[in-house]
Amino acid sequence: FQPSRGLALVVFVLLLPWPGSPGGGLFERARELGTKPPQLRAMEWVWENIPAGTTVVNDGEVLVLKPTPERYGWIRRRIDHELERSTRALATERERERSAADYDREVSERIIRHHEGQLVRWGAQRKRFAYEAPAARAYRHPRYDVLVVEKPWQSEKGDALSPYHGYNAIWERFPLPDLDMRRIHLAELDALPPVERYRRSPETLQRLPAHQRPLHPLLEGRPVDFWISSQESFDNYDKDWKRREYPEWSAFYDDLRAHYDAVEIPGDPSLGQWSIRIFDLRRRMDAGARLTRLEGGR
Repeated sequence: FQPSRGLALVVFVLLLPWPGSPGGGLFERARELGTKPPQLRAMEWVWENIPAGTTVVNDGEVLVLKPTPERYGWIRRRIDHELERSTRALATERERERSAADYDREVSERIIRHHEGQLVRWGAQRKRFAYEAPAARAYRHPRYDVLVVEKPWQSEKGDALSPYHGYNAIWERFPLPDLDMRRIHLAELDALPPVERYRRSPETLQRLPAHQRPLHPLLEGRPVDFWISSQESFDNYDKDWKRREYPEWSAFYDDLRAHYDAVEIPGDPSLGQWSIRIFDLRRRMDAGARLTRLEGGR
């Protein structure tokens, strides 16, 4: 009888929800299972409050949003453009190997390896979207004109903020037809506040040849209306050293938080969750942008 009571006491103590104890781990797991993660709550908010077909930026693909058929078409056109670009570059370089008097084998081999790698990477992306686009037809929730912005944390790519970075860098190589137009384009971007560079097309893009316009990230010139981001992104550039190293990204997120209303779905740091914010870009506020926190996660 006494050993049984002693064992029961030990089990009781172990099951108490103390940090680091087995009971604490079980308690945390039960709490986690009983709470919707912020990603799911954010997706439910999007489905209920943002009309299907709206143009949104999914910053770092923080949510699993399905693009519209039109956006899948744009992705396919951009990937095909990159495949054709590398195919032509390979043919040109191999011709130079045979005929150029100033041929440099080391440089040429590096160029060839690069474009051979590009063909492999873009070919894999094309296969991915070839399967994903038809499967998305069965998706029962609203679909959106989704643009993706990516910032690889290993290198925090981009000495300057590119308005065409995403879907594995196919934004940033938007093919402007000549150097003069590219300079005009960049000058017009510099004249806009950081967030507005993503939100709408500069005037120079209206002067593009008809065959170039379908490759621009904003379909038919439709502006971006919402920006969805996690705390991992929108608070990432507040550190002093990051402000020094990445001033363009710091300025972008400062502009986003200061001038656009947002809804925040808070995460639980004890469960390793990031908060998620959905910024409304349809109206730029001179000051006093509102942040509305949505509590409750069950």
